Amino acid sequence: MAAERHGRRAGHDYTIEEVRIDQLHTDVYQRILNMDKVNKLAANWDPLAVGFLIVSRRPNGDLYVVDGQHRAAAALRFGHVTMEAQVFEGLSLQQEAKLRIATNDRKSEVIWERFKARLVAEDPVAEGIRDVIESVGGNIRLTSFSGRDSFVALAAAEKLYNVDGNGDHLSRVMAIVVGAFGKPTSDNAPGTVLYSVSHLVLVHPEVDDERLTEKLSGIGIMLMNQRALHFRGIYTGSRIVNWYRAAVEAYNYKLGAARRLQYKTPRARTFGHPDELTEADVANEVEEDSENVESEDENGDDNAAD
Repeated sequence: MAAERHGRRAGHDYTIEEVRIDQLHTDVYQRILNMDKVNKLAANWDPLAVGFLIVSRRPNGDLYVVDGQHRAAAALRFGHVTMEAQVFEGLSLQQEAKLRIATNDRKSEVIWERFKARLVAEDPVAEGIRDVIESVGGNIRLTSFSGRDSFVALAAAEKLYNVDGNGDHLSRVMAIVVGAFGKPTSDNAPGTVLYSVSHLVLVHPEVDDERLTEKLSGIGIMLMNQRALHFRGIYTGSRIVNWYRAAVEAYNYKLGAARRLQYKTPRARTFGHPDELTEADVANEVEEDSENVESEDENGDDNAAD
């Protein structure tokens, strides 16, 4: 097909072309096609609001959708045969994934979908988080059916990873949590627990990790959650703050006064953006927006639904 216009996006040149929808492919960095979303787009089809697909032409001539697979499927259902696309050539799989990340910041994309693309793009932070979780026996299953045997608290993991920028803090927290409760899963290592343990070890430099692990293990995750809920009923505050309170109590049990941890009230502010988070931020800003905390606990860190 003849190219009509040219442009440049995210450091790569493209041409505007009319592409056949039935000849488009998808690759591993893509999200799972959601037919409810496709049907909704088709039912409310507006050609003026569709925009361009972003497509990569591979060396063998095959066309792969970088962004816009739901729009393409809806257009096909609506009766269209072709769509206009920004067509890039000569991209590697890694470059396609990076382009997808650079051009796709919709809130409807849940965190594991974006994390999957970041791994394909060889993003060092995403790879570092994966390595830490796998080093403690965890499994990040990047599908919508992760189940209860997988680690899903990716938002929390990224914030903890960026406390020091090299993953050492995340590794320390995961070692404590896994040592206490076993394989990191949605039940044993949710965001609430990671944030709480992170806060505890940052504001209490005197803490003995081995003792903390032993005391949490002796209580178990279910009873720790119950204690945190009990404290929340007494003191109010977020789940994170009260889980931290329960962890301090567990640590101090039968410990001499000189070695006990003194509860330190976190400031009632939200965590900063992962890229801006510092050690002081995590230590002082353990309160997280209540809506996000609820979403992490109940939906595996996915803060939006496609």
